[in-house]
Amino acid sequence: MTTTPSTSPIIKSADIKPGHHIVAIGADSLGKIELEPDILARADFISTDDHDQCLKHGEFGHAVRAGVIVHNKDIAFGQILNTKPSPIVLNTKIISVVDLTGIGAQDLAVSMMVYDRLK
Repeated sequence: MTTTPSTSPIIKSADIKPGHHIVAIGADSLGKIELEPDILARADFISTDDHDQCLKHGEFGHAVRAGVIVHNKDIAFGQILNTKPSPIVLNTKIISVVDLTGIGAQDLAVSMMVYDRLK
């Protein structure tokens, strides 16, 4: 999980292996970037909390502007939360990235899901 205000990538593509699941969290601002764009190019799936907002401010947008992924490679995070069974199955063979730019209702839903699973 990343939650920094970094303006240069702190997670390098060379450090990411199959089985890694990355959640980039935060109320992103212009210029904020934590992941090398190539990580998203290597990802088997990418989920965004708000497609347009992630294109403008998120890790997803940096990768699109770098030309390493297309603008419609993401899956809406709300769709994943509302689909039973989940359309995404995490395993040791894939790389996944969730780009959360700060949608309060979804942040709360994720927090509750994590809390319920931990207790």
